Amino acid sequence: MCGAFFTHAQAQTFKSFVNKKEVSTGERFRVSFKLDNAQGRPKLPAISNFQVVSGPNQSSSMQFINGNMSQSITYSYDLVASKTGTFTIGSASVKVGDKTLTTDPIKIKVVKGKAAPAQANNGRNAQGGKAKASVSQDLMKKIRDNLYIRPLASKRTVYQGEQFTLTYKLFSRVTLGSVEPPELPSFNGFWTQDIDLKQTQMRQEVIDGVAYQTAILKQTILFPQKSGKLTIDPMTMKAQVRVATRPDPRDPFGGFFNRYQEVPVELTSGKFTITVKPLPESGKPEDFAGAVGDYALDVSADKNKTNTGDPVTVSVKLSGTGNLEIAELPQLTFPPDFDIFDPELKERISQGGGKVSGYKQADYLLIPRNPGTYKLPATSFSFFNPKTKRYKTLNQPAIEIVAEGEAQQERVTGTNLRKEEVELLNKDIRFIKTETSLTEKGYSFLGTAPFWGLLGSPIAAFAFLLVWKRRQDQEAQDVVGTKQKRATKVAKKRLTTAKQHLDSGDRQTFFKEINDTTWRYLSDKLAIGQSALSRDNVREKLAEKSVNETLIQRLLGLIETAEMALFAPATEGDMQQAYQEAVSLISDLEEAIK
Repeated sequence: MCGAFFTHAQAQTFKSFVNKKEVSTGERFRVSFKLDNAQGRPKLPAISNFQVVSGPNQSSSMQFINGNMSQSITYSYDLVASKTGTFTIGSASVKVGDKTLTTDPIKIKVVKGKAAPAQANNGRNAQGGKAKASVSQDLMKKIRDNLYIRPLASKRTVYQGEQFTLTYKLFSRVTLGSVEPPELPSFNGFWTQDIDLKQTQMRQEVIDGVAYQTAILKQTILFPQKSGKLTIDPMTMKAQVRVATRPDPRDPFGGFFNRYQEVPVELTSGKFTITVKPLPESGKPEDFAGAVGDYALDVSADKNKTNTGDPVTVSVKLSGTGNLEIAELPQLTFPPDFDIFDPELKERISQGGGKVSGYKQADYLLIPRNPGTYKLPATSFSFFNPKTKRYKTLNQPAIEIVAEGEAQQERVTGTNLRKEEVELLNKDIRFIKTETSLTEKGYSFLGTAPFWGLLGSPIAAFAFLLVWKRRQDQEAQDVVGTKQKRATKVAKKRLTTAKQHLDSGDRQTFFKEINDTTWRYLSDKLAIGQSALSRDNVREKLAEKSVNETLIQRLLGLIETAEMALFAPATEGDMQQAYQEAVSLISDLEEAIK
């Protein structure tokens, strides 16, 4: 209903009424229950003592009065009285939020008489439905000239990856009856970010000297993912237009005292084409990963001087306008003398002013083990700025960290204790032994096999730790290999988040998480950069790794299901099935890609 996309703060009421309170036997009349500015499923009264000819019929309408938008839903019956007397039609009720609205009962007096002839009934036919008006081509043309949807883009020509805003606006100079929610277009070839229209109202606009009532139906920020002429399918919407039954040729929609009929109209915005220019090859930096917009980079440490064993936080923050959702933070390289923990990720992204802007940040916790002066390498981030039509590289200088104090011993695997702390505990507490063994006087432990074993154990432990540390350093330098190894772990963790959205019934966030998790897994596992990800690239890489076609088709089917579900209704069963398929696919792909 129109209430799905128009909001307001007007009084919520539920009323009943009839077009006649006294009727003759055999005469048709109508009883209606009207719900204003609220939504709910009403409980209608049982109809007795009358013959139900039609109903319950449902219609909706919206009105613009003194700058305020109101909406209503009406449920009606067409009835015929068959016997004389005074009869009561009971109350209807509806639950709205935490309160229940109830209509008043209606008394109908039926007298004996001849059935009244069928009346126009404000354009309704004998069955209580809307009259099938004979609409001339000239009248239909006048309706379409005075009621239409127009797509409005902030830009008609953009670069690949550059954001622009597309707005669908309704223009009206007619009296609208019921209005159905619009059928939303698909945005193939675009990354989209919807703008939340919290409180949209009809507004008056003057266009070429003509006054229109306008309303924004949908507003979306689009990021084209490929170049060329990209076509967006039309938005469509069905509505009923009230037209006078005897219209004035000059104004078929006017006449306060006229009876009217409702003419069904299907509106369409028409297809919309946007020209997308490819990013220039000239001047493209080597580290460019597809970011388009206007960004700022900040890399800093919370302190530059510390003691060994004390933590230091290094933050990487990318801010600005652009598609921050898919922009990747630059990777940092840390000296091997630091213990490094997984970064804490933060982000705040909004759509204020019709643009996607905000920041994303990673905070790394470092603990120096050895004293010295260390330098974290300089950092850079490259992007294309569509305003200047040039690439730009942001450079952050090297960060110097001075660690003072004594060298920290290696931690014992699986505990939070250092080796000397374990040894100290062994000295503090000695267990009471129930059995005692004695040795001959003059016996020496020196030179025995246990002596040499204990003497060599620190050397063996040091060698083990040295090999382990070198392996860790190699993995830290091999970013691609590390991502490939951790791809499944990261995917399973994100699927746990998706399960939480599934349990809470948050359809939109659930399918977005499934979609993002799948693409992130493929990017890490197949070593494909986010900017180069596509169905064709994924298919080619999987085929190179001898993944069977059935599994590839399952994967592409899941991606398509998740993307379509972002714009179309989905049931709880669809969500459950998508989740189970995602879990199964990650497991099957991990087995196939070895």
